Amino acid sequence: MAQTDAQRLWYLRNKEKIKEFNQTPGQKEKRRLANLKYDRSVHGRITRSAQDRRNSRSPKRRAREALRRAIRDGKFPRGTCHCGKVGHGHHEDYSKPLDVIWLCGEHHKERHEEISRVEHSH
Repeated sequence: MAQTDAQRLWYLRNKEKIKEFNQTPGQKEKRRLANLKYDRSVHGRITRSAQDRRNSRSPKRRAREALRRAIRDGKFPRGTCHCGKVGHGHHEDYSKPLDVIWLCGEHHKERHEEISRVEHSH
């Protein structure tokens, strides 16, 4: 079901209330059971299978997901760029998912351009 602009706006205005509601013990259990039921459905199995294939193929995707989960779970703090802006995690080596350089969008783009120049010069 596609989300309408009104639904999206309502969600954005009520995000904290929704998050709080979803964390109540009874609601958490309902959500867990609903997710389990969906995962066991035909559509859920197909979706999960496609996600598993995508995630298993790409070291880049696995590194990004590992970093995202670590930040979400509070195990790894989000950093800032050397210019002081909010940082994006840049992986120099995808086999080390939590070894990142924090760069703002502008500096992140510059870093990738620098890497491309080096790769194309060889």
